[in-house]
Amino acid sequence: TEQALTIGQFIGAGGFGSVYHARWGNRKVAIKKFTVSQDEANASAEIKREIDILDRLKDKHIIQFYGTTYHDGNLVLVMERAEGGSLKGAIEKGKLNWRTKKQITQGIVRGLDYMHSQKVLHRDLKSANVLLTKHMDVKLCDFGLATVKVTSVARVTGIKGTLRWMAPELFDDNPVYSAKSDMYALGMVMWEMAANNTVPFRNQPNDFALLGLIVSGKREKLPDDTPDEYRKWVERCWLHDYKARPNAHEMIEDDDEPDDVDPGDVSPKASDPGKDASKASDAARDAPKASDADKDAPKSPEASQRAPDDGSPGDDGNGNGSVRPATPVRPSLVDNMKGLNIQSSSTASPPLSGGNHDDGSDSDLELDHDHLDVVLLIRQGLADDTEAQFALSEIYEKGKVKDVSQNDSEAFYWCLRAAKRNHIRAQRRLGRYYFTGRGADQSFTEAAAWYEKAAAQGDAKARNQLGTMYQHGYGVKKSDVEAVACYRQSAGQGYAPAQNNLGLMYSAGRGFVRSDVEAVKWFMKAAEQGDPNSLFNLGWMHEKGRGAEMNLETALTWYRQAGERGHTVAQFTLGRMYDKGRGVEEDKENAILWYSRAAEQDHAEAQNILGMMIRDGRGTDKSDETALVWFRKAAELGNVKALYNLGLMYEKGRGVEKNETIAFIWYLRSGEKGDPDAQERLGDMYLTGRGVEKDYRQAVEWYRKAAEQDHPGGQSSLSKMYRVGLGVAQNYSLAFKWAHKAADQGNANAQRQLAEMYIAGHGVEKSATQAVKWFKLAASQGDADAQGLLGRMYQAGVGVQQSDTMAVEWYQKAASQGHANGQNSLGQMYLSGRGVEKNEAKAVELVKKAAIQDHAGAQHNLGVLYLSGRGVDRSLSQAVQWIHKAAVQGDEDAQGILGTFYLIGRGVEQNDTMAAEWCRRAAVRGNANGQNSLGQMYLRGRGVEKNEAKAVELVKKAAIQDHASAQYNLGGLYEKGQGVEQSYTQAATWFRKAADRGDADAQASLGTLYEKGQGVEQNHTIAVEWYRKSAEQGNANGQSSLGLMYLRGHGVEKSEAMAAEWLEKAAIQDHTGAQHNLVRLYLS
Repeated sequence: TEQALTIGQFIGAGGFGSVYHARWGNRKVAIKKFTVSQDEANASAEIKREIDILDRLKDKHIIQFYGTTYHDGNLVLVMERAEGGSLKGAIEKGKLNWRTKKQITQGIVRGLDYMHSQKVLHRDLKSANVLLTKHMDVKLCDFGLATVKVTSVARVTGIKGTLRWMAPELFDDNPVYSAKSDMYALGMVMWEMAANNTVPFRNQPNDFALLGLIVSGKREKLPDDTPDEYRKWVERCWLHDYKARPNAHEMIEDDDEPDDVDPGDVSPKASDPGKDASKASDAARDAPKASDADKDAPKSPEASQRAPDDGSPGDDGNGNGSVRPATPVRPSLVDNMKGLNIQSSSTASPPLSGGNHDDGSDSDLELDHDHLDVVLLIRQGLADDTEAQFALSEIYEKGKVKDVSQNDSEAFYWCLRAAKRNHIRAQRRLGRYYFTGRGADQSFTEAAAWYEKAAAQGDAKARNQLGTMYQHGYGVKKSDVEAVACYRQSAGQGYAPAQNNLGLMYSAGRGFVRSDVEAVKWFMKAAEQGDPNSLFNLGWMHEKGRGAEMNLETALTWYRQAGERGHTVAQFTLGRMYDKGRGVEEDKENAILWYSRAAEQDHAEAQNILGMMIRDGRGTDKSDETALVWFRKAAELGNVKALYNLGLMYEKGRGVEKNETIAFIWYLRSGEKGDPDAQERLGDMYLTGRGVEKDYRQAVEWYRKAAEQDHPGGQSSLSKMYRVGLGVAQNYSLAFKWAHKAADQGNANAQRQLAEMYIAGHGVEKSATQAVKWFKLAASQGDADAQGLLGRMYQAGVGVQQSDTMAVEWYQKAASQGHANGQNSLGQMYLSGRGVEKNEAKAVELVKKAAIQDHAGAQHNLGVLYLSGRGVDRSLSQAVQWIHKAAVQGDEDAQGILGTFYLIGRGVEQNDTMAAEWCRRAAVRGNANGQNSLGQMYLRGRGVEKNEAKAVELVKKAAIQDHASAQYNLGGLYEKGQGVEQSYTQAATWFRKAADRGDADAQASLGTLYEKGQGVEQNHTIAVEWYRKSAEQGNANGQSSLGLMYLRGHGVEKSEAMAAEWLEKAAIQDHTGAQHNLVRLYLS
């Protein structure tokens, strides 16, 4: 009943309604509340269908349906609640390990198997519609788009589902929904878990572009760490031919099927667009190349499927065994004559070794397309004229004849008729049609059979193609021996691609003992015919010194011949060689030329490098706008470095308006594909909150991803995060570990960090010597921070022999880079004349440069220079201004001075409260001057409540730091017994400490104690000695006391003249005692 229902937290929106947590009586449930009225709900076929499906599905892997009720006049479905949330949420939290992912996959499979057994199709399977219990058990949900199928497939009007998870057959003119459509969506969900990404095809700008990818057979890339078996099932679920996909029951029971065939196992691709664009090309070319096509052709899932043992292309869409494709029914002649307008939806052909897969160049016809009588040809074809039939196949395949549209089905029909009548080229072409699934259901077995028929009639091209089928196990049992036999027969007929393939087999040692010499021989035979693949392979063999003398100039010659014939990888390789000066003098302009030719043929890495050269103005005029165009082209082809470079362009505002948010998106796309540079930049952006909300934990995770790929920048940044405990628990050991890894790779920032850790003993035993070693390594790379710190090590003689000259040298290096710390330190050296000729004006100039950069220490020093008038005209206002700037930045010395200024009203209006505030800031940070001044304020109750004990506490803290004035003040407190028990002994102790540091007041007070014998043994001679030291500094007390000692002859020979001299000096300073005694002396 409605009264028993209590609606709680909103969960999300589903088909036709919203989903909430709720209570139904005492039971925790989930409800789906429809946004239609009761009457509308009763009339809705979709809602009735969902209720019917929920009611009939009773399985532990399906969310259970409890019943319906009404709430506020709206229909409500009451269902089981899954406490673990959605799979989408679990993926986004990133907490799923491979074991859990496999467990969840099995749960989904079992749920689908049950649904399909009940003749129910889900039609909207995605991670958001998979719920989990707290034990990670699967509950499929949201059946708003589900339907009941009455046959093995269901033809439904209109497209339903979520685009990114929808199978390609759902976009045909007559969409075919089947259990296999759900299996395709399962593959997408498995990809979501594998990639930790809940948005497939995230980088597609719009639905139109996305749709184009799906129907063309493009799929997302699985991460490298995906387990083989998991990868196998994903790729089978993604097969373009829905009939060839597994059914759910098969995935439950068949867990031991062997791995898929790797069609590219003869040789690696010529280049990997995901590799660092700055690395040398030889790292990307580890073996002779099969073909340019191998590199550039998109790999479709069909390319790696294993053909069924019985030779059939798949099953009937319902898992009921394999059937051979029926001979297609030919459209009507009337339709042919009018010109059919049916567009091809064929998938890309899988790449084959040697690039010799039948590409449509099997026709020797030279048709005058503008003057063909197609009707006549059709009549001849119907009369079994095989040449007419073959010609019609070509016409319909290419669709270039007036009033005749391209039509794969019609092309296949006519080709099949000719092939059955033993037309060799038709048989070969039919093999291609079956291989690609063009005009017919894809079947590698049928393809092999037709290639065999053509080969049996002596067709060299077909024999070569049959070799590739054996080499990769397409439609036949994989056999290198059979492949070699086919290649050898075809090569013996002089067919260049077969000769090239034979060379590849020798080079790889497949089918016989490896022999690079034999490989070169066969490459040479093919090259003599101008075969571009063989020309390239000869270049590679000479570059590597395999089967031929290593000679870069010779390699360059072969590469150039291949490049001139349009071989994309050769063009890229030539660009690399000119770019790096390998085998030829470095020539950026020629590099640009060859990169451009490869880039124009959609070589993604060439496009990216070309963009970088144009951006940097290397070998061509600099143009950010043009660079951006090439980066975009490469990015569209999936080049991760191009994605990263687009991020840089947006971040810096080069060639496009600066936009850090868009920069972040490009970095994210690149980083998710594994680019360590992008991962490091993502860490920086999360750390600083640029382009994305600040998130230290995310920063750590991206730095970690980069670091684990041995990216020194990522390692250095990760070390810093561990060292300061940002986004991760502070851990000096791990900080040291990552800094060392980066430092060993020459990262200057990490080398400096490592040196700092040796000084502080963070994660390693303290070692000044090691610190100097790493500072030197970083400084030699121009790290200004390290240069400044190394200067400090030389100045202090820590870890290295003390040398002011060396200190100045390193300070100068740092200062020349505009480094504020270096400028300030160098200024102090000029001020003191240490390691350089004293020059106060130069000191002011350098310190001011640093102060302008908000260097707090420099601002403090500049304030003191203005206060003293050293190297600059004395200016109290300038002194206060710079000291205030330093104090605001937290410089404790400046804070203490500023507090004193407020206390005495010097340069600012006198203000005890402000004085106390600034002194407190300095004192809290352990600044002795601040502690001493604040102590005096507590003693007198100025700006704070009077507290003599607090005063003693603060002054003692400063005195312990050898602050002479504080030592004198502490002595005075002990002498008078203020805030502490009176003790002349303690007074003498602290007066002596201050006196030894040259404090004139302390010297005079210590002299008094010796004169009176308080806290020390009375000694007039020593008293005179301390009075004289104080007096010679101009201290009035010392001068007056020394005058009296002369007047009395205590500790010194009596002399009224000397007494008058010292008393007069004190009297001039308004010392009243001296003035009084001087009058008495003159009157006596």
